Amino acid sequence: MATIPKWFEQLQWSEVWSIAGLNQNRKEIPSFSGCYVFTEDAGGLRPDCVLYVGKAANLRERLGGYLVDFKNSATTSHKGRAFIFEHRSKVGDHKTFARWVEYGGLPGVLEANLCEFLWPHCTDRWETTHELWNRNYRISSQLIK
Repeated sequence: MATIPKWFEQLQWSEVWSIAGLNQNRKEIPSFSGCYVFTEDAGGLRPDCVLYVGKAANLRERLGGYLVDFKNSATTSHKGRAFIFEHRSKVGDHKTFARWVEYGGLPGVLEANLCEFLWPHCTDRWETTHELWNRNYRISSQLIK
């Protein structure tokens, strides 16, 4: 099993919500910047058990885009959202889970490090070169002072 990085242990994650539960309680999602993670179970976050990792300037607005009734809405060009919609279609909203962490720094830095540690099933970070996706850059210097 992979060693849990110190920076990851410092993160204060929200409680785990099913998509069905979040649709009933959207006000529980904060309007702060941060990162969010979708999983297929309500267990702890661990490598290779994460569906998708994303970042947001406003978590409530961003996650709201994943909570829509995708069967009756326009198609999306956002790969992560399409992936989550497909997962929801296969297993349902009661078996698709989300959690988030508020982060006042650059959410893209945290997102890149979460992707590197958690290895989500869907990400576009490995398909393109991104200035934050650099294995030599670590978030630990940003979080641990």
